[in-house]
Amino acid sequence: MGYNKSMKKPTIQEKPKTNRRKSIIIGVGLVLAVAAIGLGGVKLEAQSDARRFAEAETKKNIALNQLVSRLGSPTKIENLNVCYDAEQEPYNSGKLWCRVSSAAFYTEQKYSDKKVEGLMLEIIRNNSWKTTDQRAAAVEFEAVTGLPCQLQVDRGRFATHPSYRFSPVEDAQLAIILVCSDRAKAKHYEYIP
Repeated sequence: MGYNKSMKKPTIQEKPKTNRRKSIIIGVGLVLAVAAIGLGGVKLEAQSDARRFAEAETKKNIALNQLVSRLGSPTKIENLNVCYDAEQEPYNSGKLWCRVSSAAFYTEQKYSDKKVEGLMLEIIRNNSWKTTDQRAAAVEFEAVTGLPCQLQVDRGRFATHPSYRFSPVEDAQLAIILVCSDRAKAKHYEYIP
């Protein structure tokens, strides 16, 4: 049987355009779903991180209140919760840190470093926190898993102009500083560049 001009030429069947559209729609949908899951994960991570800093602030306040109740009322208490870049230029790696901190300022020097450190160690033990390091005029501890804290005792000019960006207290003889800080997933507090 030969080819007859009256017969139609056999054609390659074309796929309908709807299959291509479906593929594009499914592809775009998958990309959007993956992006939504990723953003949701980042948001959950930031919320979990915020809870960790809030818990550290609560425990820092517990420690400070217990210290003050044993040492007496300070002249001034200052709380300073901030976020900042980890390193200074030109080595800034873009890593964000946040810190919850308090300082209690006393105008009398009736408390020795050893007394303050001893009270802090007692508070750490009583609250079942973990001591990670102890050296002259400082005790490092972990009240929240993975978030390091430190008690620092400053005297003299370090008490009047303490570190950690606290306001100067000109007549202070003793500054007890409690700080909990770590890398952060988001700016949970005021940002200081």
